[in-house]
Amino acid sequence: MENKFLCPVCNSKKFSHHITLKRDEYIAKKVQYVKCESCKLVQVYPKPIKELKELYRKEYKTQEIGDSNYTSKIPIIQKLIYLIPYSSHFKKVLDFLKPHIKKGDKVLDIGCREGKLLYMIRRKFGGNVCGLEPTVMYANFANKWLKIPTINGFVEESEITQKFDLVLFDDVFEHIFDPNFTIEKIKKQLNPKGKIFIQVPHEELEHYFAPHLWNFNEENLQRLFLKHNFKTIEIKNDSDGGFDSKIFALFEKNE
Repeated sequence: MENKFLCPVCNSKKFSHHITLKRDEYIAKKVQYVKCESCKLVQVYPKPIKELKELYRKEYKTQEIGDSNYTSKIPIIQKLIYLIPYSSHFKKVLDFLKPHIKKGDKVLDIGCREGKLLYMIRRKFGGNVCGLEPTVMYANFANKWLKIPTINGFVEESEITQKFDLVLFDDVFEHIFDPNFTIEKIKKQLNPKGKIFIQVPHEELEHYFAPHLWNFNEENLQRLFLKHNFKTIEIKNDSDGGFDSKIFALFEKNE
């Protein structure tokens, strides 16, 4: 299959059909995935950007936090659950970041959801933390309950001007509408030797739904960041052979 667009990783025009979902669980329409014949990146084509923007703004997985207007008091037990500092996933993230983050670093979390990861980083490392989250319910929760400064919006449209030492994409980069645009945008907001942390499902996971626009493996993810003059500090496949097969990666901006 030859398409008019280029692969965002290797610029190839050659793709093969990978899988078709007759009805996606999130946007209720057919979704097709294709695979780049060169670098093996799997991606949704065509991309349902309009539908996904509407989904992210209003309700993506927000059933977890309840009242959208926050007019009622959130039960204390629910608040405590959100403050648990060492869930299995966040412990893995913090352990991965520990050798690479210094006390006082300025940290931005893209797609921070309700701000739990930033809350834990602030507790463990101190420093200035900031979130960017398109779903209004999550942004409200982060600001009101965890006191994490969080801007409601998409990274592609954000106007954050301050510089950061570390930018996080935790279970988010696979949702990004345009990886090359986003990397260049964030690169301008990094201090010298600034770093980008990526945690994405591994392509071998083979669990597909429309919000996951891109399915990476270690090789094409590194190739994408190398194209933007980032070097790989660390990358690993955190796999248990099942549903939780993840790539953890840290990239540093070259000067």
